[in-house]
Amino acid sequence: MIGSPAAAGSAPGIPEIHPSGKFLYLSNIGSASLGAYSIGADGTLSEINGSPYAVGLLPYGVKVSDSGAFVYVTNRDSDTVSVFAVDQDSGALAEINGSPFPARDGPRAIEFSGKFAFVANRFEDTVSVFAVDAATGTLSEITGSPFAAGDDPRSEVVHPSGKYLYVMNAISSDITAYSIDAGTGALTQIQGSPFLVGATLLSGVPPTIEMDAMGKVIYVTDSASNAVSAFRVDEETGTLQPIQTTSTPGIASSIALR
Repeated sequence: MIGSPAAAGSAPGIPEIHPSGKFLYLSNIGSASLGAYSIGADGTLSEINGSPYAVGLLPYGVKVSDSGAFVYVTNRDSDTVSVFAVDQDSGALAEINGSPFPARDGPRAIEFSGKFAFVANRFEDTVSVFAVDAATGTLSEITGSPFAAGDDPRSEVVHPSGKYLYVMNAISSDITAYSIDAGTGALTQIQGSPFLVGATLLSGVPPTIEMDAMGKVIYVTDSASNAVSAFRVDEETGTLQPIQTTSTPGIASSIALR
């Protein structure tokens, strides 16, 4: 493609696309910055004026809010979350008042459900829950947070219903499943949780967890054994049932569903 590849910073992470489909945001993990790009009609990327934006150390997690109004970045080695307001016309970013917000030890990933944000803390083996101000984007940790997870939580996904949160734990090689209290954001582990994935997922590449758009199946990459495991989701209880494990021809480092 003409114009591809687009320039990025050091050690770019997994890209995040704005709900409008017009913009793409990418953490530069090695250079502690956030790249912002407009997406052309032909798919080409053009860096937005002002990009890249400074963030904290090792910014692994990037997530655009469901409304598209804000971009959130988890800074693992700064123990903070940076928050930026999005210009809906240009895609340019402006860091909001109060950002970066304090987090727990090693924030690695962030997901949203309604008015709450969930942050997986890799070095504390917990999940923090924050109330999100829809108008300003600010974060406030809720009472009772953080909640216990498995060993080395690195990625997470929220069920489309907003009722359940699933966290992939690399060292304990399992999925911690929670029900989400819609009123308070508090997490309660689902019966049977954690759900075992394999003998070990710890290798040079961390596992990734994804869910299909209907919320019926969860997929987990296993880079240690070069495989992808699938689990059926019980939509009434949130429990997981293994379906199959499929070998991959190389290292299973990540997965994307559309």
